[in-house]
Order: sequence, then structure tokens, then C-alpha cells
Amino acid sequence: MARLRRRWLVAAAVVGAVAVAGPATVAIAEAAIEPRTGCSDSMNSDVPGGLAHWEASCDNGNITVSGWVKDTRTDGKCARVKAFIDQKWEYSDKACPSGDVDKFKLTGDGNDAKVYLYTS
Repeated sequence: MARLRRRWLVAAAVVGAVAVAGPATVAIAEAAIEPRTGCSDSMNSDVPGGLAHWEASCDNGNITVSGWVKDTRTDGKCARVKAFIDQKWEYSDKACPSGDVDKFKLTGDGNDAKVYLYTS
């Protein structure tokens, strides 16, 4: 009887942990998939080896995403920001070597952009 009760408690704990962790995991995945930036939005982002901050502004049907990108790891890679604006990719300069910070300004037609920080 005690063994059955222990198994039930372990099973209940596992189900409870999945129920709690499941929605958080989904929310993180959705945020990573849809990094949409609109007028007046600002964002801080980090990935292994890079940090970035950007702000968006809109004027006369154009969106401008401006900010900075920093290389944070001595790994031979560079940190960079890319934005999908008006059906095409716009790229910041590469920030490297480690410690380098570059400012960027990416502009295109529209009022939103998908903005990503990455290393390569």
C-alpha cells in the first residue's frame, strides 16, 4: 500500500510539473518565433555571445529600427541584428571582436518589422 501511494505521489508531482512548465515553455517558443517590433516599441535581446537593444519609430509610412549590438564572447563569432522590413532583410554591421559595440539604423516601408539578434 505504501509503495502504491509513493507511485501515485510521484505521478501527481510529474503531472503537476508538466502542467506548470508547459505553458511557460510554449510562451518562450512563441516569443522566439515571432519577434515583431512595431512603432514605439523597444527591445532588449541577448543570445549566447551577443547583446542588443533597439527602438522602433514610424514616420510617413516608414519604420526605423535603431539601436546597438555588442559581441560578448571571445569565440571568433560576431553579433549582428537583422530585420525583415518591407519584404526584405536589412542587416546591422557585425559587432566583433568581443567587447565591440556597433550602432545601427535599419529603415523600410511599413509600420512593423521582425527583428532578430544572432551570432555567426
